[in-house]
Amino acid sequence: MINKFTQIFQPTNTIIVPTKIVKEYQNKIPKELMDIWMKFGFGKFGKGIIELVNPKDYEGILWQWIGEKHKHIVPIAISSLGHLFYYVKWRENESKDYNDEIRFIDPTSNQFIVVCWSGKEFFTEFYENEYDLEDTLFNDFFNYGLEKKGELKIGEIYPFKEFKEYEIYEYENIGDICSAIEYHKKLLMNFEGEELELLS
Repeated sequence: MINKFTQIFQPTNTIIVPTKIVKEYQNKIPKELMDIWMKFGFGKFGKGIIELVNPKDYEGILWQWIGEKHKHIVPIAISSLGHLFYYVKWRENESKDYNDEIRFIDPTSNQFIVVCWSGKEFFTEFYENEYDLEDTLFNDFFNYGLEKKGELKIGEIYPFKEFKEYEIYEYENIGDICSAIEYHKKLLMNFEGEELELLS
């Protein structure tokens, strides 16, 4: 099946995936994602609306959000707003009607949201639907950030400046470009119950 992910989100700024990473994750991620790694590498796609990441860079952060390590869960991408996407491969002894899924962590609310019930579907047909594009990658906010803040480099996002229940998703709440990893580290440090403190 044609990999429509890279047709919809053309490579913008990418780097080669190290051979040792390919060997370590070749049986832990969807074949469709591995094909993208081998052809294009890690980095920004679709002008930066989504970045395919080195799992090693985000495993520690993902496990902190989840609360424990999971061998069958792999961080795979980050959105321009800092949503961390990860792949879940269900083990054979688990009672599921499906074998895998893609989820993301919304760091502004500490919510874990199922994006797609199939890793293969995520990379072959999921983003053909405009609703899915806006609902998971916040296309309008990305375009605002790109116009007002400039182009993202690898590892960068447009962060939210503060977290108020009804004012998070407002254009004026988009802050200056920052490191995605540092953004998540600050949120993990500041997270208290169901609310997040204002970031400096």
